[in-house]
Amino acid sequence: MLYDRQSGKIENLFEGFDRSANELNWSPDSKTIFFTAENETLQPVYAMAARVGAEPKKVIADSFNTGLTISADGKTLAFERTSLTMPAEVFVAGSDGSAARQLTHQNEPILAKLDMNAPETFLV
Repeated sequence: MLYDRQSGKIENLFEGFDRSANELNWSPDSKTIFFTAENETLQPVYAMAARVGAEPKKVIADSFNTGLTISADGKTLAFERTSLTMPAEVFVAGSDGSAARQLTHQNEPILAKLDMNAPETFLV
């Protein structure tokens, strides 16, 4: 829901979006809302213009992302990414989703020791 303080008007921006929006972040110019939303087994990052009738657009897809924040200049998104084969690590990308790159590599030494094809690797 979008509340206009000047007019007192309340509008549902997500009426046509059939997912639950999480971790809402406004761009510094208040024109765009960034958020995550679960989509089957993934949680993409979406961007949406802050106006009625705007459609959410996936800017970071095909991954499970959380902990979403945006830089003060609005140019960079920071987030955690995880998967079934990778514990959470910190990533950054442009606010348009471009040039996503991993910043932390905390789990690489442990993962390098695992043989993901060996049955004893998986916990029961």
